[in-house]
Amino acid sequence: MIHRGKYYISFKRGYEESRKDITISVDKLFDRDTLRLTLSDDEDPTFLCRIQLTRCDYEELKKQQGLLIDYDNFPSQVVRLLQQCTANNMFLILHHVNSGHYNFEIVEHNEFKRLVHLSLRTGPAYIE
Repeated sequence: MIHRGKYYISFKRGYEESRKDITISVDKLFDRDTLRLTLSDDEDPTFLCRIQLTRCDYEELKKQQGLLIDYDNFPSQVVRLLQQCTANNMFLILHHVNSGHYNFEIVEHNEFKRLVHLSLRTGPAYIE
């Protein structure tokens, strides 16, 4: 495990919005060359989302979102962004898309604009 922490996150479903603490774990699965983010809620055992990103997936994400770092440095940068969410004007949002699927965003607000630093699509997690 690379990182594990509790983060205050906004849940958005249509026009509804709520906030709660979510545990986010960042793992590197070396045997599959995959980065895995797991989002869980200690208060709600039915909530478990997982994002898995392979090197090939990352290349597509990098093009789509204009990311400047390579895949090998991506996990540490995700952790850095998460840590900034506890100290700066950055925050986390989960937009409900449909049953069990969300868009997970790391967002910064400044005096000029709302900047989405990273947006990842989650899916329901299955026990492995």
